[in-house]
Amino acid sequence: MAKLKIDDHPTAKLARQRQVTRNGQRLEAEWLRQVARDCGADDVGLVEFDRPALANEREEIRSRYPWTKTLLSFVLKMSREPIRSLQ
Repeated sequence: MAKLKIDDHPTAKLARQRQVTRNGQRLEAEWLRQVARDCGADDVGLVEFDRPALANEREEIRSRYPWTKTLLSFVLKMSREPIRSLQ
């Protein structure tokens, strides 16, 4: 059985043909950060995909999300009590 590549999927083809927009405008970093905060993130960061520090990760990310230009990272605080060890 032939393995389907994401590049051949109709949705991926359509996504590559258009720019990601909000109301016809390109996404702004601060708007995207605020969306993440509104969804519960305690901290949010954006990093350009071509940053040299990401060289080891780039091929794997590109294989799954070929249209990647920016990475979004978010942090959620967690309660320490449930993970404390009794030892």
